[in-house]
Amino acid sequence: MVFRRRSREQYEGWWQPVTGSPCPDLHGKIEWEPSRAGGTEIDLLVKQLDLPDGAEVDVVCEGAVVLRATVTSRGVRSTLRSAEGSAVPAIGGKEVELRHRGTLLARTVLQPD
Repeated sequence: MVFRRRSREQYEGWWQPVTGSPCPDLHGKIEWEPSRAGGTEIDLLVKQLDLPDGAEVDVVCEGAVVLRATVTSRGVRSTLRSAEGSAVPAIGGKEVELRHRGTLLARTVLQPD
């Protein structure tokens, strides 16, 4: 008997600072995937943000904020899960932006992993 693993669509994008970004050294990635608990999730990781602790950054897709995270120690780490009641839009294959108070910091396109 052969068992096959269920294929799971997973997407990831590595943040690329935009020209003129106030955080030119930022790096990290964002992932969108089905979660083990059912539903989908977005994982965000960004480091080297030249922003103070407590500042908020937004992940924006198609003009809508899909995730907001708070900076601590020059970085952000956040997970948004539909299984926990959060609205998690399907952002796989789409361009997303990282913004602070409306200012574009970086962008990426989520590609199949």
